[in-house]
Amino acid sequence: MKQLITYTIIIVLSLLTFSCSEPVHERIDRINTVKEKLDYLGKTIEEIKTIEDAAALVKEDEYLIEYEYPIREDDTYVITYRFKSAICYELNIDAYLEKESHAKKVMKEILIDMANNESFGETSLKNQIYTWISTNNNTLVEFNILNIERGIVNLHVKSLK
Repeated sequence: MKQLITYTIIIVLSLLTFSCSEPVHERIDRINTVKEKLDYLGKTIEEIKTIEDAAALVKEDEYLIEYEYPIREDDTYVITYRFKSAICYELNIDAYLEKESHAKKVMKEILIDMANNESFGETSLKNQIYTWISTNNNTLVEFNILNIERGIVNLHVKSLK
């Protein structure tokens, strides 16, 4: 269930990185590890810090760590992990893309994959936020499309356990 979402993010971000006519300014060396991000729910701060790139760390306290990675010259993605009792219970993946068309491509792929994902129930849309709850009621996924026109993609994943 989590892997399908992460594979979608990897594929779309990779396509954006490699298929655009703009030259690649900076690439995420470890973009293939994005597929592992959703599996970080339940990990400790120290476990996540040993996996993420220390140079990308932009914010840290006992309840939150945040990493920022460049995709291209004007495109980045930010991963924010939130902790309760030193355990990751929530993460946000925010992509800031220069072009609206890139954000819409990401949106389309996420919606298609979630619609075909049997591990999640029906899609709910309210106030421009798509919501899915896993069929085992352990995971909540929210996809905010409010700022798609501005090239902003926001995917929020939260453990319900």
